[in-house]
Amino acid sequence: MKRYILSIGLLAFAVGSVGSYYAIGSSGDTPEYRLVATEGDAAEGERFTISGHYLGGVGSKSLEVSAEGTEYRLGMSFYDVYVRDTRYSFSEYEDLRDLKREKRNFMRARSNVNGFYKDAEWLIYAEGILYGLEGPARLAELKIDLMEEATGRVTNYRITTDNSTRFQWLAVEDVQRIGDEVHVLARVRLSGSPEDIAEEFRDYVVDLRSGQLVREAVVVSEKLGGGIGAPLTNGNTSATQAVMNEISLSAVSNEVRSQPSEYVVLRSSTSRTIHDEGGKKETTTEWRITAYNYRTGELTPLSESIPASASGSGTEYRLSGIRYSVMYYDIDKLWLKHYNVTTGQEEAGNLELTSAQLGGKAIDQVRLAQNRLYVLLQTGDKDARRMADSRSIAAVVIDADSGKVLYRGEAVYTGAAGKAEEFRKNLWLTNIQALGKSR
Repeated sequence: MKRYILSIGLLAFAVGSVGSYYAIGSSGDTPEYRLVATEGDAAEGERFTISGHYLGGVGSKSLEVSAEGTEYRLGMSFYDVYVRDTRYSFSEYEDLRDLKREKRNFMRARSNVNGFYKDAEWLIYAEGILYGLEGPARLAELKIDLMEEATGRVTNYRITTDNSTRFQWLAVEDVQRIGDEVHVLARVRLSGSPEDIAEEFRDYVVDLRSGQLVREAVVVSEKLGGGIGAPLTNGNTSATQAVMNEISLSAVSNEVRSQPSEYVVLRSSTSRTIHDEGGKKETTTEWRITAYNYRTGELTPLSESIPASASGSGTEYRLSGIRYSVMYYDIDKLWLKHYNVTTGQEEAGNLELTSAQLGGKAIDQVRLAQNRLYVLLQTGDKDARRMADSRSIAAVVIDADSGKVLYRGEAVYTGAAGKAEEFRKNLWLTNIQALGKSR
């Protein structure tokens, strides 16, 4: 009997020890942090998050730190990790996050942020679908779903597009409503011979009431002109040189998705890279930036210019109503320029700020959102690995008009004060993300 009692006692002790070990290990492996303001309005710290890794404990753990606390990726669901984070993100669109809560049935399985439109009367989602193999059997379809806000009634339209046999892909880039017409801006890739390969922006205009395709306009068309990686011998190009031509198209739609806009900014570029037999290459790129008016169909060229001293390590574009903003940054400085899309001209009041002016030694990352600049700033020296832990990282929020610092903060350890230095040393922060919250 004593032997059994001893065995039970040893078992209880072992279980208790293991439980204590895992409790301590769990706490040490997933320490809690939160963003704390050291200067300015603490409410500004609620409008962004910082992400990175905790390198202490067992292995490296991905995490996100906010004013509310810490969220570890290991605590996220399969959906959060493998669907939300890799296919799309509503994090910077507060209005779409609200819609996911309020209109769950309509929002379910609709993942393209660019496909949404909302006003006081209608909620609309559009996407492009390709069926069949490329060639005569290829069929392209626009799928448009509309919900009338007053009644909750949902209508589904399916529109087959013309000339779809050459489509390699079809992606919806913006949706707007002008009166009783729905404009679906799509980016398409057309196959063919090297000279005929092209990328285009097409405006598909659909009648809101009937679902009929009213008209289709090719707004921008860029041809590859010679193929990809094809050696050319015309002109001054010798037979030993290979020429690679590339096309890039992107659309900048209104920043707040639930605020209708008559404009979208279209960016297109064609690049030509020449490789010689010695391995050297020379690339020339031509950019065309225009503002497209859905109501009139007019294209207005924008006089966008890159600052001569901008190295272009980071760039962001935002459209808010008729104001188009472009932000560039490198480790030493950030630049912000504004343009009026109705005139195409640059506005007064451009902004230039150095890392020293912001109180740091280097700029790691900048985000532009809703007239705010969110800066991840290095305030200390890097270590031998050219990295800086959270003790040398600050978050700064700047008014995009005045350049005034509205907030400065850092990630602090919320546990025992005696452990703060150790846990902050093992926290590495690399990304800053605006949450798109309205002020």
